[in-house]
Amino acid sequence: MSTKEPVIVRTRFALVELLIVIAAIGILISLLVPTVQAASQPDRIILSWSDDTATTQSVTWRTSMEVNESFAEIVEAGNAPTFPKNKRTLTANRELVGSGNMAYHSFSITFADLKPDTMYCYRIGQGTNWSEWFTFTTGTGDFVFAPKRNRLCVAIFARNAENNCKRTCDERFD
Repeated sequence: MSTKEPVIVRTRFALVELLIVIAAIGILISLLVPTVQAASQPDRIILSWSDDTATTQSVTWRTSMEVNESFAEIVEAGNAPTFPKNKRTLTANRELVGSGNMAYHSFSITFADLKPDTMYCYRIGQGTNWSEWFTFTTGTGDFVFAPKRNRLCVAIFARNAENNCKRTCDERFD
């Protein structure tokens, strides 16, 4: 028993030392890496979806606490010279995130009633602080893993891959 005790004690000390080093590194990184505070110019702009990809798209972004209202503008992309005139302007939803000097406003909007398989341009912002124009194309309405012409190939490949994996596992463990 006496030979096992020193090993256990040394292992515990080594574990404690490792945890202290990891904590010190975390604190050092948090002090050295500058934290980017939100500004009135929108940043961290993320395009996603929350419903049918053929008819909706969602965008989130953040701004500083001074910005209380923000908007999204969207227009169907095209070659027409009336591009800016045809845009829709929508008021975004606002949410307070964080506290103290790290607090910011998070805005979100969902573009709805869009046409399937259509390219759109959008930007977000307010006043003189607008993002650049971004584009996205809505889905076709039949979201699948692969385009229609490749579905059979994907199905055959997946089935073959599954069978090969099973065969390999069976050979190794028999």
